[in-house]
Amino acid sequence: MQGCSSDFRSQCRSKPWSGLIICLLLAVLLLPGWLLADTPIRIVTGNNYEPYVDEGLPAGGMLTELVSVAFELMGESPDIIFQPWSRGYQETLNGDYAATFPYVFTVERSESYLFSAPLIVVQTRIFVRSAEPAESIADLEGRRLCLPIGYVLSQEIHAVLDGLTVQLNRPESMSNCFRMLDRQRTDFVVSNLFLGQMTALEELGDLGKVRLLEEVVANTTLHLIVPRDRPEAAQLLDAFNAALSELRTEGVAAEIRQRHLGHLSVA
Repeated sequence: MQGCSSDFRSQCRSKPWSGLIICLLLAVLLLPGWLLADTPIRIVTGNNYEPYVDEGLPAGGMLTELVSVAFELMGESPDIIFQPWSRGYQETLNGDYAATFPYVFTVERSESYLFSAPLIVVQTRIFVRSAEPAESIADLEGRRLCLPIGYVLSQEIHAVLDGLTVQLNRPESMSNCFRMLDRQRTDFVVSNLFLGQMTALEELGDLGKVRLLEEVVANTTLHLIVPRDRPEAAQLLDAFNAALSELRTEGVAAEIRQRHLGHLSVA
């Protein structure tokens, strides 16, 4: 039995929030039996990926709250655990958790995992000091790029920087990159938009100390992922995607985003 039919999803989307209880009751009847167990559904994520996930953030971060509310909408009691990233990823494959998040799609990951609808679309941008004269990526020829250890130079970044000669600085964290930028020990930082803005605000105390180049390096989506070999994995993702769609339709997802990101620029 499918998690939620397309007809059911369209009917739910057409109803006001006050009528959602009826849709949810119908959704519970359509869910596979293993989802209706009394025990909470265990989901794992990691730390130090602000503002999206971190156990020190309100509600565990924006995407932690979004995922939690979506599972509650499905009639589940989510138990979200914070683990080191590599451990959580592997233990989910081992069956210790039903799902993990947030992850960027890669072909290698897709061999082992099914991917949800996007939780968020993230811009990858280039940050420079506010007094930096560079106006475009082409102006960064011969300059110093800061990208922390553990972050990859994606195909999109390679494509944007193609033809440029840059010196790569590899500190331990994004926080170090922004401190180095402020102290003129590096010249530009590549980061997703909100992570970069939040890190700059925390480390420098003022977003006005940095600015963005106009070019968008990439638009990347983050996802909840479920092991392909988990029983009824597709049904779980169908139900999750339907709940996520409902949260967006009713404006709940936008409210969550505003609570966590409202103090940051969106330009």
